[in-house]
Amino acid sequence: MRHVRPDDIEWLIDVAAKSGKVHRGLIMTTNRQAPLPEVRRGISWFLRHQLAWSFPRIARAMHRDHSTIIHTMQKGEPVLGEVSYTVWRDIRKTHARKSDQDRLELVKAASRIAHIGSMLRVMPPDKAGVVGVEMWHNGRMLPTRREWAVDVRGLTDDSEPRYYRVTQAPAWMGTVVLVPISEADWNEATQRRAAA
Repeated sequence: MRHVRPDDIEWLIDVAAKSGKVHRGLIMTTNRQAPLPEVRRGISWFLRHQLAWSFPRIARAMHRDHSTIIHTMQKGEPVLGEVSYTVWRDIRKTHARKSDQDRLELVKAASRIAHIGSMLRVMPPDKAGVVGVEMWHNGRMLPTRREWAVDVRGLTDDSEPRYYRVTQAPAWMGTVVLVPISEADWNEATQRRAAA
């Protein structure tokens, strides 16, 4: 059984420290010297509104009580000119670049294991944020892969499984593409191949 990994916000702390011009070691402390509370507000706002984390999850990741995070959110959205706004903006930009890099890594990894003609069923994330990826290839079901929901963002839905067929991408892309298919297509193909 795979255990839940702790929330990795080290990259976020690095960006916030640089953006807020504070020592990274002070961000998680109880120090309230300016601009530390505003740096923490920028981080909290990003986690809540860009990643949709719950107040308790943000509090755990930032070593705070969840009521502190709620109070921080009640101050409102950071506005231009505030340190919290600069931190929030820089974290969003870095996250976008990081997400693009992660997506490229995922596509590269998928092109090594997902062969042309394979079909995938991506299950909704469980309570731990883990997604099951089932692959049907050459008439057989391969072992279910487990991926973190954040690593396959866009390929999964919180309520229903999603289905894809692996097809060849244009030569200039140099990889494969996942084309959405219907559940009926998945069922037909897996039943037809299983019967053969």
